[in-house]
Amino acid sequence: MKSIWISQLKNKQNIPTYEVLQGKHTFDVAVIGGGITGLSTAIKLKESGKKVVLIEGDRIGCGVTGFSTAKITSLHGMIYADLNKKFGEDKARLYAMMNEQGLQHIKDNIKKYNIDCEFQERPAITYTQVQAMVEEIKQEAEAAAKAGLKASFLLDTNFNELPFQVKAAVRVEDQAQFNSYAYCVGLAKAINDNGCQVFERSRVLSISVTSPHEIKTPEGSVEANSVVVATHIPIIDRTGHFAMVKPVRSYCMAFSLFDKNKIPKGMYISTGEGETKISLRSCCNDEVLIVGGSGHNVGEAPGGDTTNCYKEIEAWARDNFPIHEEIARWSAQDYMPPDHVPYIGKAYKGTKSLFTATGFQKWGISAGSAAGILITDLIQERENQWESLFDATRWDIVNSAPGLVSTNVHVAKHLVGDRIKHAMEKHDIEDLVRGTGGICQHKGKTVGGYRDEDGNLFAVSCVCTHLGCHVEWNQAEKSWDCPCHGSRFSYEGTLLHGPAVNDLEKYPV
Repeated sequence: MKSIWISQLKNKQNIPTYEVLQGKHTFDVAVIGGGITGLSTAIKLKESGKKVVLIEGDRIGCGVTGFSTAKITSLHGMIYADLNKKFGEDKARLYAMMNEQGLQHIKDNIKKYNIDCEFQERPAITYTQVQAMVEEIKQEAEAAAKAGLKASFLLDTNFNELPFQVKAAVRVEDQAQFNSYAYCVGLAKAINDNGCQVFERSRVLSISVTSPHEIKTPEGSVEANSVVVATHIPIIDRTGHFAMVKPVRSYCMAFSLFDKNKIPKGMYISTGEGETKISLRSCCNDEVLIVGGSGHNVGEAPGGDTTNCYKEIEAWARDNFPIHEEIARWSAQDYMPPDHVPYIGKAYKGTKSLFTATGFQKWGISAGSAAGILITDLIQERENQWESLFDATRWDIVNSAPGLVSTNVHVAKHLVGDRIKHAMEKHDIEDLVRGTGGICQHKGKTVGGYRDEDGNLFAVSCVCTHLGCHVEWNQAEKSWDCPCHGSRFSYEGTLLHGPAVNDLEKYPV
């Protein structure tokens, strides 16, 4: 499925393609990953005078960034009151400052490189329809204001543009929304000249430990003094981040309305126990409504069927807005850190030349952009006041321990339980109906099977090539998803998302 950002842009213009990495190359810095974090880092490094290569395993902007809600905001649901309690007001201000600088970095790049990406300044609003949440919303508004944001507390307000009553909200001014894919396309064009280069469809398979690092792909290699792993979650296990963050999925649908004046102009997100978690924003010159939500842990869709997530969003949208027709639907993946703060900086203790950024907890547009600033400063050996808060090597036993335990209990449950569950599966691959997939038996072996709409059968190993967990079938996306660390594969077994770097084994049918 294509997000509205990708489908709308591809209807308007030709998208540039870049070469596959072949042969041997040498650069000052290699950036791996063509989403907003990698592109933001590469452009900052290029501007600082570095000879940079950006290596993308698929197409620029077609990973997580191109499937986001594309909100650029420092208001991340309910975060600032929690940051105050865990880290203190000074660190909460640094969190806000970093995200605001990420927003400014985007604005500066749009102007400097003349990127047409539907950028619009809009307020960000976190609201609740639950009376019991009013006091928490008030505390969040106060904490956000203390952190330096233009935040205000709104009580018993219907906001005029929402079709339902809101008990309370925190509103932050001077935030923004855009087409995230168009922005990535524009940044890649700006990077790819004057000694810097972009490669696409060049999956990185390995990175050597010491500098100068050797980065290997199936058809070539790069030698670089520094490497930035900006693949959403590091594809090298020695950083240990796969065991520190939990993968989750969420869903979006875009609709036209019978009355486009009913489309909210602000960027909204709900919060509170007992209410449906919903994200709202407009796009396409305020003529299309985007509704997001239905989040769940990877491989644990409600009822075991990811199509239920889209049904839930559509039902909510039709209950609240005069929906005309569906324009697009898509899903995204995010990684949740145990202490609610992303990991940005040196990839592990002892290294001075390998950097990463992960754990953006659904807010990677602003934070990923800011990560480019922080990592560039670290590579240039410049002091940056954000470094200690976002330290990618931190092990905060007080704030992280409960989350780390929960994450790894979740992994252990799937690592052991899914093997037992799948071993007991008795359905034969021949029993699959068209357009469906699942764990089944084929020639005495437990496999992942799929029958396409034409009746063709596909069989792959159900063992993830990362650390051996069993994958689960994602019916809505027609993919195999690993519930342990979030690797994803097509129904044919082709890798879609790391931390795995190899495809699933394919079996003849």
